[in-house]
Amino acid sequence: MIYDLTPLGADSLINCQNVTGTVNGDGVDLQGREGTVKVCANIGAVTGTGTITVTIGESANNSDWTDTTYTISATEADASNALGIKEVAVDCRNVERYIRAQVAISGVTAVDLAVTGVVAKKYS
Repeated sequence: MIYDLTPLGADSLINCQNVTGTVNGDGVDLQGREGTVKVCANIGAVTGTGTITVTIGESANNSDWTDTTYTISATEADASNALGIKEVAVDCRNVERYIRAQVAISGVTAVDLAVTGVVAKKYS
């Protein structure tokens, strides 16, 4: 088998932005992909202390979403530090056709964040 390590969509599940509440990323179609999606949250400057949670949602139709058990969680006790890269591996066989990332913050008032995903595309 030959694999193309082309990232999902435009390399991004959630574009780099300053998050001040809940953010839902766009759905990404996994059709024609296989293996594991490596989802990485790049967590930069944080304002306040608390928890940042990235949940991977799944959908059969890119419209009706259900949370999966795939999550990234980070706690910031010192607002002067960036939390860096946190990641989770999502098995394509265990989710519906579409996935998206959702970011929620608790206690933290703002965080600079981007979520990306990379998965292999199978050539036939």
